[in-house]
Parts: sequence; structure tokens; C-alpha cells
Amino acid sequence: MLASIKQRKSIAIIGGGQSGATACKACLEEGFDVVVYERTAYTCGLWRYRPVPEEGVGSVAKSTLNFSSKEMFAFSDFPPDPRVPNYMTHTEVVKYFEAYNETFNYEKYVKLRHEVTRVEPNADYESTGRWKVSVKDHNNAGEESERVFD
Repeated sequence: MLASIKQRKSIAIIGGGQSGATACKACLEEGFDVVVYERTAYTCGLWRYRPVPEEGVGSVAKSTLNFSSKEMFAFSDFPPDPRVPNYMTHTEVVKYFEAYNETFNYEKYVKLRHEVTRVEPNADYESTGRWKVSVKDHNNAGEESERVFD
């Protein structure tokens, strides 16, 4: 058992929006060790409306309505609630994403307020293909750390 744990590949995912959530789910299904770095305090990416703009952080407008029907927009493994309108508001989209995240235990793997500041080949990259990821932890006075991923 210990040997199989040591052989697990470690994966860093940059961004805790829904692309990050689905990438995380796919990596976990393959047995990888996953960490998701999200620089803001929330998941759901651009769909989470921010009334006060943050530099470098995108947001939908307050009146945003999804132009794709919920059936076309939904994940294939997570149908939307039939009670929501066919064309969801940004608030309904965020609720859908939050339900997805909760169902698949996504938040367990997300490090909120962690900003990736640098990604570079590790010193042993030529033989291992590993990458060094530098991160600033805004929950801890901007403390910086590095971690190597496969």
C-alpha cells in the first residue's frame, strides 16, 4: 500500500472556477493527488458577481443571464435542477456550480486565497518532467512557499 501511495502523481490546478472543478474531478478519478490554487476567497470563477471590482479578477455583470439553455450548459454527469429557468441568471449558475462542487467534495482540494506567482521546470525536469510551483498564501500574510508537482 505504501508503495502505491508514493507512486501517485501530484497535480497542481491553477484556478478554482468550474474548469478547475472539472479538472480536479477528472484527476481524482485517475487517482492523482490534487491541489487547486484559487487566488480569490471563492470558487465558481467569473460567474460569481463581485459588486466591487478587484484588480485582475473577472466578474459577470449584475444583470448577466446565461445565453445557453441549462441543458446545453450543464455538466453531463450533473443535470440541473428542473425547477430553475431554462436560461439561468448568474446567481442560479453559481448555485448550480456550488451544488456540483459539494456533490463531488471539490472544496476539500481547493486552497482559497492562494496566488500562484511562478511556475517553472524543477531542477530535475529533464529526467522527471516535474514542475516547481511558487504560491503566495494571502490567508497567512502573503507567506510564500514552493511545491513540486508531476
